[in-house]
This record gives sequence, structure tokens and C-alpha cells, in this order.
Amino acid sequence: MKAIESGFVRLGGEAYARAIKNYARLHDVYYRPGVIGRAPLAALPDWPGDWEGRTILALSLYARALHTWPAFLDRIVEDVRSRCNGDGYRGEVVDEAAISEQIYPSHSWLMRGLIEYYRLTGKESVLEWIHELLDKLFLPVYPHLDNYPLTKEDRQREQGGEAAGTIKGKFREWRLSSDIGCILIPLDGLTAAYELTGREDLLPLIYRIIGIFRATDPVESRLQTHASLTFMRGVLRLWRLTGDGELLRMAEDFFAKYKLYGMTCFWANFNWFMRPSWTEPCAVIDSYMLAHQLWEATGRAEYLNDSQMILYNGFYRGQRPNGGFGCDLTGESGFLETRRRTYEARWCCTMRAGEGLSYLVRTAVYEDGEALVFPVFSDLEAELPCARIAERAEYPVNGRVTLTVTEGDGSLKEIRLFAPERCADFAVSVNGEPAGIRIADGFVHLQVRLTAGTRIRYTFTPLLHAETVTSRVYEGGPRQIVAYGCRILGADGECGAADPGALERVSDEEWRSDATVWRPIANAYLMEKEDLVESRFGIMWPA
Repeated sequence: MKAIESGFVRLGGEAYARAIKNYARLHDVYYRPGVIGRAPLAALPDWPGDWEGRTILALSLYARALHTWPAFLDRIVEDVRSRCNGDGYRGEVVDEAAISEQIYPSHSWLMRGLIEYYRLTGKESVLEWIHELLDKLFLPVYPHLDNYPLTKEDRQREQGGEAAGTIKGKFREWRLSSDIGCILIPLDGLTAAYELTGREDLLPLIYRIIGIFRATDPVESRLQTHASLTFMRGVLRLWRLTGDGELLRMAEDFFAKYKLYGMTCFWANFNWFMRPSWTEPCAVIDSYMLAHQLWEATGRAEYLNDSQMILYNGFYRGQRPNGGFGCDLTGESGFLETRRRTYEARWCCTMRAGEGLSYLVRTAVYEDGEALVFPVFSDLEAELPCARIAERAEYPVNGRVTLTVTEGDGSLKEIRLFAPERCADFAVSVNGEPAGIRIADGFVHLQVRLTAGTRIRYTFTPLLHAETVTSRVYEGGPRQIVAYGCRILGADGECGAADPGALERVSDEEWRSDATVWRPIANAYLMEKEDLVESRFGIMWPA
């Protein structure tokens, strides 16, 4: 099964609105040459290259996904290169007697950004820079990983830490971050570099980092969820490149633990495993991508359902009215609230949204032999080898999707349409006539001849329901939320033990029970900033 490249997909509708809003934010002052990576506006002194790398990554991915060219992308890359040290990376040359672990995840993001920029432009100077980062920063750290702490006792772990990690401790030659386990993040960049270059000398380092994770209990060690989720995406990339089934099993086992001990009631994340704190959209995006990639790898529809619960709740909820992304509290009070001091994490999450929002374009349509697979629904147009198809989707607001063949070669194809597990009454018509369908592996299957003018109408019913929260982090036993299909609803006050049967839908975006109004939590970015900051949505109650 292979996804249609984003260059052949044009996005529209809600997903497009969110993407262009975020894209516009990434042209504000914090993301411009001459400012980016510099104090006082756009620098994190302990994370050299991080802000810059995430920005280059986001803008490079958007260039393909939105079919546009970022105004300052070329100049940002030139600016960052001009400010590197003699070894080709940002910040001071690494002191091998006092190594900050934060320099490696920072430059993993820079390397990811440069890889996507190189794929976009083909500039040989950028490829040479990538090799320089590998040779002078990453490969030399290999022997020091034998001295990296593996237990919480070794870390002398403090419970402190903020949304931007800081150096909090020391073990042997390592200066350790409050983003516990952030040395794992570079697996994402290193496996991407291995995929691009084929350099076999990267494999010992890649497997040594995997060994650190294998020797660590992510829950017991209270690893940062962002670090471990990013790492696990690197594990899955390595699985795709090598076919090593143990890597896939590792990713599946980890994701199961994440759902129990690292995920909130609204499908966002706890910043650290088992620590009520705040969410971080960077991690939410990682979890969304990881869940979708697990579906790609296994074909198990439960992962696709998980990825869309994350997308339409945890991920979308994090977007702010200015297009950026920020942190929320994790819901122990039963309310969903913004975290005011990190209302927008403009130094990391706002940029990572570029990877997350463009990911929908990159995974909108797949070819699987003679079948066309539609795992997510959005307004879009896809140019396929066999046809040009326009998709119009009301999902997840309603259960209505229309596919229109605007150009086709007349071939007979199997069409597979995702059948969300929180919906029912699946039906399809082709050119106004009921179509024969079968439901298997989480998809509706039908045969269609791709002739220009062919119209496929797909309908289903999102279910208004209560469901038990997966997370075991909340105290006091199981909790419940209420959802319409895959959209979690929040009340405008105390929700008590909500009875879905007592909720009446009065519009696409509003339900009522007595005097209480319920709305989808993902619509936060349509609120005024002042209203969002002050809002408290009743969201969870004891089961």
C-alpha cells in the first residue's frame, strides 16, 4: 500500500483552513531570517538549532502540501548556515567532558528540516551540510552513550521542568534535561538520514539509541512523551527500511502503554508519563502520526480510529486563534482549560503543526494494488494515475462524503472507504443507485468503474455516546467523556454524569441538555483569544 504523494493532492475545507492559518503564523516575526534563533524574540539558548530546524521542516513540508513557496525559506536556511560553528552545527562545540543532551534533539530537528528542504530543492550544499552534521556532531557521541543514565536513580531525577526543557542534573559526562529521555529524539533524524543517504555507518549509532530505550521503562522512568513518541516514529521508519519485525512489535507495545499511561481523556498527552501536568501538541502530533503509521504497518483499523480521535480532538484542540499551537491542562479537575503560561508554544509546537497538518495531505489517498483507499476524509482533489477525483466531506461534523470522478480511464477499481467505529448505518450509492458493499478491516469495500462523471455518495451516522477514558493516570477509578462520533464534546459548565440520551442537537456545532450547552472541543481556534483563555469546558466525570 502506497500513499499518493502530496504533490498530487490539493486540500480544501476545514483541514486546509487550519493549515493556511498555521502557515501564515509561520511568516510572523519569530520565524524570519535575522530573528530566528536569536534573542530576545526567537531563541532558546539551551536548544541551539531547535527553533530553526522545526521551522525549516514545517515550511518545507508546507511547500509541497499547500503547493506554494514560503516567503523566507531559502533565506532562513542561508541564515542558519551562516551562524553555525566550525563543525557545522549551532551553538558551542560539544565539550566531551560536559555534554548537554539537548544539543542532539535540537539538531535532529535541524537535520529533519534540511532533509525535507534538500528533497524540495536538490541543493548539493544542503546534502553536504547533512553529512557534516552526521560526521561532526552525531557519530562522535556514540562512545558516550555507554555512560548515559538508564534508571531514575542514575538520573537523580527532579520532578520539575517546564514546557521548554532545561538542564536539571548530571550523570558522568552527561548534563541531563528535564525533558527526560530527550536523547531518544535523534532516532527520528538519524533514521531519516539513513533513508536518504543509505550510510551504513549510521546503523551502530541508531541501534545504540534503541538499546537505551530497551533498557528503560518509559512509564517507570517518567519519560517525556514527546521524546519517546518521536523516537518511536524513528523505530517505525527503521522497520519500514529493514523489515525487522521486532521493531514493529516494540512500537505496538509502546503505543499500548502510551494510551494507558501517557494520554489524556481528550486524546492529547501528559507531558511526562504518569504525571498530571500539561499537554504538548508536539507529542500529540507524534502520537497521531504514530497511530496512523501503525495502521499502515498492520492494517488494524483500531489504530486508524485512534489516529483520528487524536487528530479531531487532542491535535485540533491545540490550535489557537492566531494559527499557532499551545498547551492545555490535562483535565484532572474534570474541566478542559488552556495553560495560560504556555497558551502558545511558539518555539516548538507552532512549527511542528506544519508536520502534523501536512501529514493529512500525505496520507489522504492510497493505492493498494488495484484498490484505491481513502482512510481519512476531507475536501480535496487527487490526481491519480487512473483518475482525477474530487472529494467533498462533511465528516466529522456529519456522516456524508461524496467522491466525483472528474477524469477517468474507465478502469474497474475497488474503492475502500474508512468506516469509523463510532458510527453506524453505512451505505453507498453510485450515480444515485444503491451499491453493493462489504465491510471488512474497518473499511467499506465496493467496485466502481472510473468513468468521468461517476459520483459516489457515502453516508453513515455518527453515534452520540459516552465512553470510558483509556488513561489510568487519573485518580479515583475509571472516567467517562461524551462524544458525537469521533468528536469529543465539552459542556459550558459542570457536566456531572452526562446522559447522551438527554442531549439534543440544535446545530452542527451545538447540543443542549436543559440549560447546558455542549460543543466540540476542537473548535477552540475559532474562539477569541480572551474567551479561550478564560474558558472551562466540563469534559469528564467518574464512570
